[in-house]
Amino acid sequence: MRVAVLGHSTLAKTIRVCCQEANHGVVAPDEADVLWIAYDIPIQHDGYPNTTWLWYQIRDALKPLSPIPILLSSQVPVGFTAGLAEIFPRHVWAYSPENIRTAHALDDFRQQSRIVIGRATPEHDGTWTTLLAPFTKRFVWTTRETAELAKHALNTYLALNITFINEIAQIAKKTGADIETITETLLTERRVSPSAPLRAGSPVPRVSHLGRDLSVLLDHDRIAGPLPLLQALYASMS
Repeated sequence: MRVAVLGHSTLAKTIRVCCQEANHGVVAPDEADVLWIAYDIPIQHDGYPNTTWLWYQIRDALKPLSPIPILLSSQVPVGFTAGLAEIFPRHVWAYSPENIRTAHALDDFRQQSRIVIGRATPEHDGTWTTLLAPFTKRFVWTTRETAELAKHALNTYLALNITFINEIAQIAKKTGADIETITETLLTERRVSPSAPLRAGSPVPRVSHLGRDLSVLLDHDRIAGPLPLLQALYASMS
């Protein structure tokens, strides 16, 4: 399969390397069977992703192209991919959230526990399977909106873990308790993942990848009703 990858960040570079390792041809967009959009969206001063910037990148890239299946992995708000499908209906649109850590990007991408793929219909599932099968043994097939929200939910959950253990550490410091032992008891509890980010340290910044996804979720409190837990988490960020 011939793949064109758009983007200049760690994610795009990682995808290119791993696709080459999987014997996918990494080619120019006008030569590709699949276009993979992996721009890292700039974060605005309020912590919200600059989707206008991304929209212009995509618009300019699609101008010279014939209809092509497009997989979007940039960090977008819920409904963004469907919006692109309405504006550019000649192309087939799917969304797959990225889940890599910068320091371990290649290993994380090569061996994924599952890959989430959101699409409007299963008509092109064979294309997505051919593209992504080298990197996982398990696919989660869903809608584009569900795949987008799953990314926001994951990063917000990670931010919640960090904020939680930092507040426990504050209590430990005042009471003479040992935060390292407390952390060990949490991570060795079978109902808690041993890889959960429960290590006391710096607070989560609002202008960050984790803060960005929380900002996107809070943008829905107008339609979803009050979100007191997420609002409190946002208030606790630096």
